[in-house]
Amino acid sequence: MSLFDLITKSDYEIETIGNHTLPCTIMRDSNPMAILMPDLSLRMVSGQEKVQPELDSMVQFSLDNQGMEHFQDGYKLSQYKNVYLTT
Repeated sequence: MSLFDLITKSDYEIETIGNHTLPCTIMRDSNPMAILMPDLSLRMVSGQEKVQPELDSMVQFSLDNQGMEHFQDGYKLSQYKNVYLTT
């Protein structure tokens, strides 16, 4: 699951700025919440700082699991026979 998938599955929308994927605006209910920068840092919109911990955790989760094998709706951490440990 990509960072964009994670954000959109958490009831946010993403709007690109210009011709590139990043930076982009993270929106909720058509209201801007933050700008996701090319270095994956967040620039919060004034008054929306309360959602920063949630967005920060999504970015960190995506970075922590980068390169992991996708399994169903998460990432496969380990497998023993037909038993899987996933995120």
